[in-house]
Amino acid sequence: MSDDSALVKRMQENNMEAFEEMVLLYQKKVYSLALHLTHNPSDAEDITQEVFLRVFNKINTFLGKSAFSSWLYRISLNVSYMKLKKQKKQRLSFDNLLPKYQDNGFHWGTVNDWSKKTDDSLLSNELKALILKAISQLPAKEKTVFVLRDIEGLSTEKVCEILEISVPAVKSRLHRSRLFLRKRLSAYFDGAK
Repeated sequence: MSDDSALVKRMQENNMEAFEEMVLLYQKKVYSLALHLTHNPSDAEDITQEVFLRVFNKINTFLGKSAFSSWLYRISLNVSYMKLKKQKKQRLSFDNLLPKYQDNGFHWGTVNDWSKKTDDSLLSNELKALILKAISQLPAKEKTVFVLRDIEGLSTEKVCEILEISVPAVKSRLHRSRLFLRKRLSAYFDGAK
Protein backbone atom coordinates (compact mmCIF):
# COMPACT_ATOMS: atom_id res chain seq x y z
CA MET A 1 0.00 0.00 0.00
CA SER A 2 1.52 3.32 -1.01
CA ASP A 3 1.62 6.55 0.96
CA ASP A 4 -1.24 8.99 0.18
CA SER A 5 1.10 11.70 -1.13
CA ALA A 6 2.71 9.26 -3.58
CA LEU A 7 -0.73 7.99 -4.56
CA VAL A 8 -1.98 11.55 -5.16
CA LYS A 9 1.05 12.36 -7.29
CA ARG A 10 0.43 9.27 -9.41
CA MET A 11 -3.26 10.17 -9.77
CA GLN A 12 -2.34 13.70 -10.81
CA GLU A 13 -0.20 12.12 -13.54
CA ASN A 14 -3.39 10.37 -14.79
CA ASN A 15 -2.21 6.94 -13.66
CA MET A 16 -5.39 4.82 -13.79
CA GLU A 17 -3.90 2.15 -11.52
CA ALA A 18 -3.44 4.83 -8.86
CA PHE A 19 -7.13 5.77 -9.13
CA GLU A 20 -8.11 2.13 -8.78
CA GLU A 21 -5.85 1.80 -5.74
CA MET A 22 -7.40 4.91 -4.19
CA VAL A 23 -10.91 3.56 -4.75
CA LEU A 24 -9.96 0.25 -3.11
CA LEU A 25 -8.43 2.12 -0.16
CA TYR A 26 -11.33 4.49 0.48
CA GLN A 27 -14.47 2.93 -0.98
CA LYS A 28 -15.70 1.36 2.26
CA LYS A 29 -15.05 4.55 4.26
CA VAL A 30 -16.86 6.79 1.77
CA TYR A 31 -19.79 4.38 1.51
CA SER A 32 -20.00 4.03 5.30
CA LEU A 33 -20.04 7.79 5.80
CA ALA A 34 -22.70 8.26 3.10
CA LEU A 35 -24.81 5.44 4.55
CA HIS A 36 -24.66 6.91 8.05
CA LEU A 37 -25.74 10.29 6.72
CA THR A 38 -28.49 9.14 4.36
CA HIS A 39 -29.60 5.83 5.94
CA ASN A 40 -30.28 4.57 2.45
CA PRO A 41 -27.97 1.98 0.80
CA SER A 42 -28.97 3.02 -2.72
CA ASP A 43 -28.28 6.70 -1.99
CA ALA A 44 -24.97 5.75 -0.34
CA GLU A 45 -23.94 3.84 -3.48
CA ASP A 46 -24.85 6.80 -5.69
CA ILE A 47 -22.94 9.17 -3.42
CA THR A 48 -19.89 6.89 -3.40
CA GLN A 49 -19.82 6.80 -7.20
CA GLU A 50 -20.25 10.58 -7.40
CA VAL A 51 -17.45 11.15 -4.88
CA PHE A 52 -14.95 9.08 -6.83
CA LEU A 53 -16.01 10.71 -10.08
CA ARG A 54 -15.36 14.13 -8.51
CA VAL A 55 -11.99 13.02 -7.17
CA PHE A 56 -11.09 11.76 -10.66
CA ASN A 57 -12.14 15.06 -12.24
CA LYS A 58 -10.68 17.37 -9.58
CA ILE A 59 -7.52 15.59 -8.41
CA ASN A 60 -5.39 18.32 -9.94
CA THR A 61 -7.07 20.88 -7.66
CA PHE A 62 -5.80 19.03 -4.57
CA LEU A 63 -2.93 21.17 -3.29
CA GLY A 64 -1.87 19.05 -0.33
CA LYS A 65 -2.68 21.72 2.30
CA SER A 66 -4.52 19.03 4.25
CA ALA A 67 -4.40 15.26 4.23
CA PHE A 68 -5.83 13.61 1.13
CA SER A 69 -8.26 11.67 3.31
CA SER A 70 -9.58 14.96 4.76
CA TRP A 71 -10.12 16.34 1.26
CA LEU A 72 -11.90 13.11 0.28
CA TYR A 73 -14.13 13.26 3.39
CA ARG A 74 -15.04 16.88 2.61
CA ILE A 75 -16.08 15.89 -0.91
CA SER A 76 -18.06 12.97 0.56
CA LEU A 77 -19.86 15.26 2.99
CA ASN A 78 -20.66 17.82 0.28
CA VAL A 79 -22.07 15.20 -2.08
CA SER A 80 -24.10 13.65 0.76
CA TYR A 81 -25.52 17.04 1.78
CA MET A 82 -26.47 17.81 -1.81
CA LYS A 83 -28.30 14.49 -2.05
CA LEU A 84 -30.15 15.13 1.23
CA LYS A 85 -30.98 18.69 0.22
CA LYS A 86 -32.57 17.43 -3.00
CA GLN A 87 -34.75 15.08 -1.00
CA LYS A 88 -35.91 17.94 1.26
CA LYS A 89 -36.76 15.70 4.20
CA GLN A 90 -38.55 17.44 7.02
CA ARG A 91 -36.70 17.53 10.32
CA LEU A 92 -37.95 17.87 13.86
CA SER A 93 -37.01 21.03 15.70
CA PHE A 94 -33.68 20.28 17.35
CA ASP A 95 -34.24 22.85 20.12
CA ASN A 96 -37.48 21.19 21.22
CA LEU A 97 -35.74 17.84 21.61
CA LEU A 98 -32.73 18.99 23.65
CA PRO A 99 -32.92 18.80 27.44
CA LYS A 100 -33.91 21.99 29.24
CA TYR A 101 -31.54 23.54 31.80
CA GLN A 102 -32.07 25.67 34.88
CA ASP A 103 -30.15 28.92 35.39
CA ASN A 104 -27.66 27.06 37.59
CA GLY A 105 -26.79 24.68 34.74
CA PHE A 106 -28.59 21.59 36.03
CA HIS A 107 -31.21 19.71 33.99
CA TRP A 108 -34.69 21.12 34.38
CA GLY A 109 -36.24 17.68 34.78
CA THR A 110 -34.86 14.43 36.03
CA VAL A 111 -32.58 12.40 33.83
CA ASN A 112 -33.21 8.71 34.29
CA ASP A 113 -30.31 6.31 34.24
CA TRP A 114 -31.40 3.69 31.72
CA SER A 115 -27.89 2.44 31.00
CA LYS A 116 -28.43 -0.70 33.11
CA LYS A 117 -31.43 -1.65 30.96
CA THR A 118 -29.45 -1.76 27.73
CA ASP A 119 -27.96 -5.24 28.01
CA ASP A 120 -30.92 -7.10 26.52
CA SER A 121 -32.41 -4.20 24.61
CA LEU A 122 -29.29 -3.41 22.57
CA LEU A 123 -29.76 -6.66 20.76
CA SER A 124 -33.29 -5.80 19.69
CA ASN A 125 -34.03 -4.65 16.18
CA GLU A 126 -36.51 -2.17 17.61
CA LEU A 127 -33.80 -0.30 19.51
CA LYS A 128 -31.41 -0.37 16.55
CA ALA A 129 -34.12 1.15 14.38
CA LEU A 130 -34.80 3.78 17.04
CA ILE A 131 -31.11 4.72 17.24
CA LEU A 132 -30.84 5.03 13.45
CA LYS A 133 -34.00 7.13 13.36
CA ALA A 134 -32.72 9.39 16.13
CA ILE A 135 -29.39 9.86 14.34
CA SER A 136 -31.22 10.68 11.11
CA GLN A 137 -33.16 13.43 12.93
CA LEU A 138 -30.03 15.25 14.04
CA PRO A 139 -29.42 18.54 12.23
CA ALA A 140 -26.79 18.22 9.50
CA LYS A 141 -23.94 19.92 11.40
CA GLU A 142 -24.45 17.85 14.54
CA LYS A 143 -25.05 14.63 12.61
CA THR A 144 -21.86 15.09 10.61
CA VAL A 145 -19.73 15.53 13.72
CA PHE A 146 -21.47 12.61 15.47
CA VAL A 147 -20.99 10.28 12.50
CA LEU A 148 -17.36 11.23 11.93
CA ARG A 149 -16.40 11.15 15.61
CA ASP A 150 -18.56 8.47 17.27
CA ILE A 151 -19.45 6.16 14.38
CA GLU A 152 -16.43 6.44 12.08
CA GLY A 153 -14.10 6.78 15.09
CA LEU A 154 -12.08 9.71 13.76
CA SER A 155 -10.14 11.86 16.22
CA THR A 156 -11.38 15.31 17.18
CA GLU A 157 -8.41 16.82 15.37
CA LYS A 158 -9.20 14.90 12.17
CA VAL A 159 -12.85 16.03 12.33
CA CYS A 160 -11.63 19.63 12.76
CA GLU A 161 -9.43 19.27 9.70
CA ILE A 162 -12.18 17.71 7.58
CA LEU A 163 -14.87 20.23 8.52
CA GLU A 164 -12.46 23.16 8.85
CA ILE A 165 -13.84 24.12 12.28
CA SER A 166 -12.30 24.55 15.71
CA VAL A 167 -11.93 21.92 18.44
CA PRO A 168 -14.51 23.71 20.66
CA ALA A 169 -17.00 23.69 17.76
CA VAL A 170 -16.53 19.93 17.27
CA LYS A 171 -16.90 19.28 21.00
CA SER A 172 -19.98 21.49 21.23
CA ARG A 173 -21.71 19.83 18.28
CA LEU A 174 -20.80 16.38 19.57
CA HIS A 175 -22.13 17.23 23.03
CA ARG A 176 -25.43 18.54 21.61
CA SER A 177 -25.74 15.41 19.47
CA ARG A 178 -25.20 13.10 22.41
CA LEU A 179 -27.71 15.03 24.54
CA PHE A 180 -30.26 14.84 21.75
CA LEU A 181 -29.74 11.10 21.31
CA ARG A 182 -29.85 10.50 25.06
CA LYS A 183 -33.19 12.30 25.28
CA ARG A 184 -34.61 10.29 22.38
CA LEU A 185 -33.40 7.00 23.87
CA SER A 186 -34.55 7.96 27.40
CA ALA A 187 -38.11 8.15 26.13
CA TYR A 188 -37.75 4.58 24.85
CA PHE A 189 -36.25 3.21 28.06
CA ASP A 190 -38.65 5.11 30.31
CA GLY A 191 -41.47 3.36 28.47
CA ALA A 192 -39.71 -0.01 28.82
CA LYS A 193 -39.92 -0.02 32.63
